[in-house]
Amino acid sequence: MGTMLYIISINLITNKSKKLLGDVMSKKGAIPVPYLIAIIFAEAIIAILGYMFFKQIGIFSGELTRAECEARKLTYCARWATSGCDPKVLPFGQEWDVYAKGCTNNYNIVAKTPEDCPTCRVT
Repeated sequence: MGTMLYIISINLITNKSKKLLGDVMSKKGAIPVPYLIAIIFAEAIIAILGYMFFKQIGIFSGELTRAECEARKLTYCARWATSGCDPKVLPFGQEWDVYAKGCTNNYNIVAKTPEDCPTCRVT
């Protein structure tokens, strides 16, 4: 559908431009304005489609998957364990919600206190 629309729009731009410009395109050294417009339009379409594709597959969505959240929790807790599980010391200098954005809300994976970490639990 998008390709067909693209082809139709290029044909319309080219045909209208030839009618408006007349014999200017046939002169030596003339700038092919219709083709430049078509190229700019095509680049814009490709950029929009590329953005939509990458947005759809989630590369740029900023959301973490469940596996990434669990891995971040293990890393966060391991760093906390190296500091002696002191609640005043934040691993990586960040709070959990900043370090693992969306993990608490989306997957209920929490490491806000040392008690949430298996490496810091007192048995």
